[in-house]
Amino acid sequence: MTKRPHISVKTKVSVAIEQAMTITCPLCWYPLTASDDRILEHMVPHELGGASDITNLRWVHKECAAKKTNGNKATVAGGDIHKIAKAKRLATKHSQPKPLGTMKSRGFQGSKRFNGEINWRNK
Repeated sequence: MTKRPHISVKTKVSVAIEQAMTITCPLCWYPLTASDDRILEHMVPHELGGASDITNLRWVHKECAAKKTNGNKATVAGGDIHKIAKAKRLATKHSQPKPLGTMKSRGFQGSKRFNGEINWRNK
């Protein structure tokens, strides 16, 4: 996993201003208060092509961000880590050329005698 990209203070303030009208966490829909642990989260993971700009960043509860990244406790299939790993597996699988199969010969369709004559077998 790559290191999180640096997000400038200007971007953080812009996201905060844009989200000021909606003071709820976009993941759990509970209110975000000043006393909550918050984190600036990429809605589309950065490793899956998500931008580090105002269109893709949202303030969320720290616990919600952890659930989004790691998935639920019962399964990790819904988490960003699972999606990133799957994307890497598929990219690796489809970027490698398929091995060519070996050509199978029908074999020699006749018999050769010691004097050099060839007797062809009928099909």
